[in-house]
Amino acid sequence: MKSVVLIDDDAVTNFVNTRLLLKTQLVGQVHSIQSTEEALEYFGEISAGKEPNPFLVLVDIRMPIMDGFTLADEIFTRYPDLRGKSLVYFLSSSLDPKDEDRATSLGFCSGFLRKPLSMATLEEMLR
Repeated sequence: MKSVVLIDDDAVTNFVNTRLLLKTQLVGQVHSIQSTEEALEYFGEISAGKEPNPFLVLVDIRMPIMDGFTLADEIFTRYPDLRGKSLVYFLSSSLDPKDEDRATSLGFCSGFLRKPLSMATLEEMLR
């Protein structure tokens, strides 16, 4: 079973997405993170081999302190050994095409998704 990391400052969004991911029956574990500080710490644990490498990482773009783009860049700067080991998608309710362009221009980004997630989208990514 695959593992997924959700990084979103909204607890309700994380709850709904966790339920949806588990409902696909393609995911065995979902780790929800609500702050950029917690995300950096968790990926440090992954880099140190204390936590398993996730199959999929979904990162919200709009978060306090550090946006999702900056967070992902910081993770891969601090822990370059993690680059290329997970599918990384940016997730946003933004309709600004600049956000999608920025996401897809990053070498480590697998794609850009608009909220809300759908079962069909998740199943396609997880297969």
